[in-house]
Amino acid sequence: MTRRLVLACALACACRELPQVTHEGQHIRVAVDPGLELCAGSMAHMDEFVARLSAELGLEVPTGDERPLAYWLERDGFVARTPCPERVVGCARDGVLFTNYMPYNHEFVHTVAHPLGRSLPFFNEGLAVAYGGLGAEIDANETALLGPVEPLLRLPDGTDLGAVDGGYPRAGAFVAFLIETHGIDAYLRALDDIGRGADVGDIDRAFLGAFDASLASLVAEFDIASNRCAHPAYDAKLIECAAPELAWSDGRIAEHRPIACDQPDAVGPYGGNVVVVFRTVTIAEPGDYIVELFGDSTANKLALRSCGRCGSEPTLALRAGDPATTVWLDLGRHTLRLFGSVDQRTSLGLRITPATTP
Repeated sequence: MTRRLVLACALACACRELPQVTHEGQHIRVAVDPGLELCAGSMAHMDEFVARLSAELGLEVPTGDERPLAYWLERDGFVARTPCPERVVGCARDGVLFTNYMPYNHEFVHTVAHPLGRSLPFFNEGLAVAYGGLGAEIDANETALLGPVEPLLRLPDGTDLGAVDGGYPRAGAFVAFLIETHGIDAYLRALDDIGRGADVGDIDRAFLGAFDASLASLVAEFDIASNRCAHPAYDAKLIECAAPELAWSDGRIAEHRPIACDQPDAVGPYGGNVVVVFRTVTIAEPGDYIVELFGDSTANKLALRSCGRCGSEPTLALRAGDPATTVWLDLGRHTLRLFGSVDQRTSLGLRITPATTP
């Protein structure tokens, strides 16, 4: 019996009974409460996320008995059945994930990164935010991150970073900045030297060793370069920017398709009744483009943004019934998310055309 299963058995004895594994993926296992149903593409989505994240962190991609174990549980009685505190939708303990929200890649980051060891809350949560993906968030806050970072670095282990105003997005932005500036290998070297009891002096020494730069200098550089970068931009978007690409034809992108939970590429239900299909679009010439969305339900939406990091344009969000909009699109790959409803089969169409033709 693996360590994860031993832990799960212990938890089941300590709490109310937990369900047996109901879904077996190549890289994950999921145990679902009766009455809860994953959309048809969710297991493949989570499998791919775990594989990509493991490779990104330099860890062996888990298979067989080493696959992460996730419990998707009803909200009622969730705290009594899990080690999660009040007011959260999920947590990870010793490589096992508990959630009432699925898919929940934020907690999969904690689960996959478990072999790296525990660090300060700032770095644990910062990594999960930086790699958690966009999921079903279409109105994510893209306002400037104006709060200082250094006070968060002084928080002791055990502090609930989520209870600190702006704690999660600021931690995610700073971790993403360190990784983008110095690379994931250097970041992991620094993390290895920042234990759960580390103070600011310990962090400074770890940064000097891994980045050849002091904590103060990196905070100052972050404040100048990246402190106005919000989560949808700095997030690594491992799945979102590797999704299948829509092809250009006759100078435009045109797509029409049904959206339903039983389709093989449909991911959900996320926090409730939401289905998402992930696609990408490549822009060969930067400029103004007309984006149109057609749908037969208010659940039909799209979210489009550059796969570039900080400095890229904010997310374009359209809902069925909105007029066509003209938006500047940068050169390169963009993530496109198409939305529908779990409890109904909807039909969605989109067009992207240059605002001016040669």
